[in-house]
Amino acid sequence: MDPACAKLVHSTEQRWRYRLQSATPLDWQRLDTALAEELPSGSWSWRVNPRCQSVILEVRAEAPWPPVDARSRGWRAVLAAMDSAGATAPSPPVLKVRVRSLRQPPRAPLAWLLAPLNLASLALSLTLLGLAALLAVLGALGLLLPLLPGVPFLVLAFLLAELAFRLRRPFVASASVPI
Repeated sequence: MDPACAKLVHSTEQRWRYRLQSATPLDWQRLDTALAEELPSGSWSWRVNPRCQSVILEVRAEAPWPPVDARSRGWRAVLAAMDSAGATAPSPPVLKVRVRSLRQPPRAPLAWLLAPLNLASLALSLTLLGLAALLAVLGALGLLLPLLPGVPFLVLAFLLAELAFRLRRPFVASASVPI
């Protein structure tokens, strides 16, 4: 029996409630009879609820095994009882995936027209990144030396680096596309 047919909904140390799912209708009388065969009545009590499609198992205090062992015994008993009652596993849920195609690279004539723009963007971005690196060094020195203001240089370096990245964005293919 597939464990996906029984889902633990609520549990305490000595009581467990399982919600049962089956693709075919369950024979609840056979399920109750199968539970009586699987679980010794001196150590267990259970209640089958066809309306809520659930089974509540409770181990009594005089059970000869510890509660951790009782939980696994009860779980196996529920699965075996569902198997004998004719339960079949429900079909897995269908996942809907939206797909969006990435933009196509430009065709040959358009690529030749965009090449000078790409090179100009690359040159300007590298110049801005070099200037940002210089400002970052001046800003770091400004934080150490009391006469030179460091924070405005660091903020300006950050803004220049962001501008350099934004200039390159139209010419660089993205790795992933948000939907």
